Amino acid sequence: MFGGWLFALHLALATSIARNGPGLQLMGLRGAVSQGKPTSYIRRDWEGSRRRDYSQQIQLRNLLRVRAEEEESKKEGEEERPLKDVFDEGMTYGNDVRDMVLSRFTSPVIDDIGLPLSDAMVVATSSVLVAIVVIAGHLVKPSWLAPLEWVPAWRSLPYIVPAFSHGSLLALCWTLGALAAQAFEKKAWTTRTQAIAITAKAWAFAVSLMIVGVQIGLIKESLSNGVLPFLGENEAMDMLAVSRYSELIVDAGMMGVLISIWRQYRVNIENWI
Repeated sequence: MFGGWLFALHLALATSIARNGPGLQLMGLRGAVSQGKPTSYIRRDWEGSRRRDYSQQIQLRNLLRVRAEEEESKKEGEEERPLKDVFDEGMTYGNDVRDMVLSRFTSPVIDDIGLPLSDAMVVATSSVLVAIVVIAGHLVKPSWLAPLEWVPAWRSLPYIVPAFSHGSLLALCWTLGALAAQAFEKKAWTTRTQAIAITAKAWAFAVSLMIVGVQIGLIKESLSNGVLPFLGENEAMDMLAVSRYSELIVDAGMMGVLISIWRQYRVNIENWI
């Protein structure tokens, strides 16, 4: 016990000297000059202090090395845990994480029963808005906005079903993302900061599902045309990939803007209540 206290005191003293040594040396030199001592005396005093500091630094390094060797020898002396125990611990932790993730989808906490339906309607509206802008502005239509032949060609009626069909897929991606981010719990709309953070997590999960869907579609198209699903294999398939990902960027951006506005409005509703 006494040895440990002595080591700590010695270490603190050596550290203090190492940090404050230059300042103490400078103060000593100033005092020697003010007292009118000769230059040779000042030089000897300076060199002596430097040698003392160097020896103290060496002593401190030796102490640290001895302590590190002692700790290493203690670790080596400890008994190693059986590999089976370590494996069982890892399996338990993995099972806990799996159950936690699956519980978000199998038994989610929904504090507002109407919120999932409201979110789905808002997200589905994003594809309808895109369809309106494209048709009204005579822009290039996305691949999902193809008119139905069996619907009467009256105004934009043939485009309504494709728009809502695409919007329902986006709503499905968002719902899964919201479940993963626990966006249907009350904490998701308590404050604006919390609403932004949870909405961003759910949106990121939804976009990742959209990317996977686009990838699967492109692979299916490539294999049906006898082309490997890699960039550079076929120019037509490369252009198709650019088109699909351009549509994905528009869908993701529109969905993110609308759902963020709606979630912030939901925070205001909570405050009014």
